[in-house]
Amino acid sequence: MKRIILFIVTFMCLFFISACSEDSNSSSNADEKEVKEFLSQYKSYQYTIEDPKNPPTADEIGEKVKPFLSDEEYEKQFANRAFDIPAEVASKTNNSIALDDVTLEKVESEEELEKYKYTLHLIFSNNGSEESIDRKGEITVTTNNEMKITRDWENRNNEIDDLTF
Repeated sequence: MKRIILFIVTFMCLFFISACSEDSNSSSNADEKEVKEFLSQYKSYQYTIEDPKNPPTADEIGEKVKPFLSDEEYEKQFANRAFDIPAEVASKTNNSIALDDVTLEKVESEEELEKYKYTLHLIFSNNGSEESIDRKGEITVTTNNEMKITRDWENRNNEIDDLTF
């Protein structure tokens, strides 16, 4: 009789443990969806240029993206002219720019940091013609009190109309 009770208790413990691990996996997927939405909003503010003849300034783009970045990363991105690049490319190529989609892949997860690789699918439009460019990068996101990007790196070897950016 004791063996049967021990077997039942062991089985129930294993069942509860496996149920808990399934819940943590599904919440991890939800977190990745949140990060994708967060990154999409941030990059949309950074890259959307509707009028290449009158693009927003780096200051205007910087103010829009500032809530997404840690203070240190904002200063670093501003110093590296990351907010100038989309407007400059749009102006020089006479293309409007829109963010079409973002793909995201989790690389590493630490205590309060998550590292991702991403690909931005950008659409460059000019007088009815469109060109799609994939721009790759990496981000690190804090996951403590509020979500913030603490590192954003982009591969700068894309070309459009003989302009590398």
